[in-house]
Amino acid sequence: MENNNLPTEQTPQNAPREKTLMDVLTDCGRLKYDIEKTLNIAYAKFPDTDIDALRKKLTTAGSEEHRVYYSGMDLGEYEIEEAMYSDAISGSKTSVDSHETLHALQKEKTLNDAIRDKFFPDDVD
Repeated sequence: MENNNLPTEQTPQNAPREKTLMDVLTDCGRLKYDIEKTLNIAYAKFPDTDIDALRKKLTTAGSEEHRVYYSGMDLGEYEIEEAMYSDAISGSKTSVDSHETLHALQKEKTLNDAIRDKFFPDDVD
């Protein structure tokens, strides 16, 4: 057997890097976890985390933690909708279902935005 010095699955170059707290906050946002669940996960993965300080940062607009958490929420929605869109235009057997589901999501989002703008104009995510 020839050794071509290519990395294998066992080499450190291919090992997944450890997730940081910011990675976990992004993932929790992607999964639409509420802040309490996010705090529980953060504490489980990073026991030295000051949960009260993290709660304050997650709820303070402009903080890095707030930004990555809510960016994760938007990214999660984007990834799902982009996958549905790609399937809808692919012509596959599931494309009609993806198109209908995506259309329903877009209508629901438009309606929710209109309700929020009409009745809760000062609310900001």
